[in-house]
Amino acid sequence: MLLYRPPSNAYFRMSEHASYAQPGSITAAGFLLVLSALAWAPLVNDFLLQVMGLLLLVYVVFALLAVGGRRKARSMVTIAATLLMVQLLPFAWWGFTNPTPSSVGQETAVVDILAIAASCAGLLLLYLRGNDAYFHNSEERRRLRKASRRR
Repeated sequence: MLLYRPPSNAYFRMSEHASYAQPGSITAAGFLLVLSALAWAPLVNDFLLQVMGLLLLVYVVFALLAVGGRRKARSMVTIAATLLMVQLLPFAWWGFTNPTPSSVGQETAVVDILAIAASCAGLLLLYLRGNDAYFHNSEERRRLRKASRRR
């Protein structure tokens, strides 16, 4: 069995900035969170425009900040996702049980369930055990950058 071993050059060596590298799970979490927001957007636009539209915007902004390494944004996106799920989960139930034709049909219910699953998976990926080091290193890097600007 042959295994490929890359040449030992500077590209493959660990650098001093390797601890600041964004884990793939964080990137996947950001993709899933934004994907769930895009799936929820038509449902929010049709039924709950004002407050839920603002909450959806907050959800996307904090999801992107969390992907950038902001620990408080990770907590805020969790709260926003919970509020969105509580408000939008009844549409999934209503879409399957509503016998009259309306704008909430089975397609809307399936999209809502998939968006909830994507949001839960994205939040799970944000809170994986190894990602805490990424958030800590990001905060440390921002603190050092701010201290170097003051000089």
